[in-house]
Amino acid sequence: DQIEVSYVEALSLELGANQQLCDGQSVTLDATDTDVTYTRQDGSTNPTFEVTQSGTYEVTITNGCETLTDQIEVTFGQGVSVDLGADQTLCQGETLELNVAAGNATYLWQDGSTNPTFSVTEAGIYEVTLTSDCGTATDQIEVSFVEALSLELGADQQLCDGQSVTLNATNTDAAYTWQDGSTNPTFEVTESGTYEVTITNGCETLTDQIEITFGQGVSVDLGADQTL
Repeated sequence: DQIEVSYVEALSLELGANQQLCDGQSVTLDATDTDVTYTRQDGSTNPTFEVTQSGTYEVTITNGCETLTDQIEVTFGQGVSVDLGADQTLCQGETLELNVAAGNATYLWQDGSTNPTFSVTEAGIYEVTLTSDCGTATDQIEVSFVEALSLELGADQQLCDGQSVTLNATNTDAAYTWQDGSTNPTFEVTESGTYEVTITNGCETLTDQIEITFGQGVSVDLGADQTL
């Protein structure tokens, strides 16, 4: 007489290291073994499980002799995006801080620097590219600076009756207010007085004034001819 004795194979279970995937991807967790039953975190009993969203996934397998359990964390991440905002105009001396910090991304600016922030102190076009395991994104912004104002009406003047002088306060993108409330960049002077203008461009304001005097022409009378 004889008898055949066999042993149940030892179980093996390894779902692997935690994974990070990109949106739209998926991963199949495989716990297949010989003559075993499966119980997953959602109660399903298949040897494989397809993962399409972030979470902790667990499976327990048993063959009547032993039971093994393993779990894995799967995280899905979005592709990177970047928005530097609308083009900007700054005042002289101002600084614009561009911040594009994003998790699990690397950065490359137009000058080759690789920080998540960039300080803008001069006019130009600034561009950054973000790169992650889920793709790349690029954006740019143009930054300009308001021109510094300049105002000089000049030294006080003395003119003759019948003459005139045009005071010129013209600047780029400036607003003007003269002593009489007029708002032109120039002012024609035809009579004596103190003339003042204030100009502003939203960043700075300048004021200047000038005194202009008109005088009559000289005359002389020696009288009639005489005999002495």
